[in-house]
Amino acid sequence: MSEAVPLRLELRLAGPLVDSSRLPLSELERVAGRLRTALRDVAIVLSDHGPSGRGGRVKKYIEQAVDLNVVGSPRSGSFILDLEAPPRSRSDQDELFDDFGPDLVERAIKAFVSGLEALNDELEQLPQGFDRGVLEAVAGFGQTFNHEIEEVSFTIANGRTHPTGTRLTRDRVAVVRRLIRKPIKAHTVIEGSLRMVDDRTLECRVERPPTVSVTCFFDETDRDSVWEAGKGRQLVRVVGEAEFHPGEKEPRRVWASSIQVLHEELPFDPKLFWQHRELDDLAREQGIGRSELAELPDSWRDDDEADALIAAIEANK
Repeated sequence: MSEAVPLRLELRLAGPLVDSSRLPLSELERVAGRLRTALRDVAIVLSDHGPSGRGGRVKKYIEQAVDLNVVGSPRSGSFILDLEAPPRSRSDQDELFDDFGPDLVERAIKAFVSGLEALNDELEQLPQGFDRGVLEAVAGFGQTFNHEIEEVSFTIANGRTHPTGTRLTRDRVAVVRRLIRKPIKAHTVIEGSLRMVDDRTLECRVERPPTVSVTCFFDETDRDSVWEAGKGRQLVRVVGEAEFHPGEKEPRRVWASSIQVLHEELPFDPKLFWQHRELDDLAREQGIGRSELAELPDSWRDDDEADALIAAIEANK
């Protein structure tokens, strides 16, 4: 897409509240906030940093990507705002995976509009870019329809193709809320410690305290790598399609498309650190006598430094 033709998203509100082409600033703030949250959550899912809807900080490049610019001015007949994708800047998005590039905002807008249009009660798997967190962000628009707004529409235009769009109404929000309450499948990413690998059934368990553990099903081609990772209880990142129980944001089962080891197995057993060993046993294992062990320099101990640290702690109580 040419730099001279940035993607635009037309936001249109219709209803008694905007009959005079005016809108209270508080309501504009509410709608804009809901839209930005929904787009941010879609971007989180698309960039494999999900699931969305969690608390805490979001990647800087995701926040920047969905910070749309308001252009033009309201036109008569209803309340309309043109929102424009921010200028592309690779330097602002260094954390992005190469296959997403600086077009994340355009991907998020298109996925949001097409996914919203595709939502219905018969869905068993959510559209691309959607997960339960995105559904809850969309459900948040329901408050808008309690303030004399009957419809919120979104239209995508880039000046070269036919505009595409969708409408959000009270009925569509009701569909979204019903989807939240039913079992559903959606794209997800989980991270945790790999345990209990069964290479016969091609499944394993990923422990993620304090959240629930997840059963993962993997491909035959990943059998050896998953088995090795499971032996060392390594930290892994699993990407795939997940099954969500009604009302839950975290999945219980994932059909993995990829399993990536994040941290390799330590070259020693960390449990040994906590085991009490007698000095004679250690000397015997090292093949040295007790007298030789006693002659080893005690260079690791620095009593003066320890005393200074304790004094500093006491002084600041």
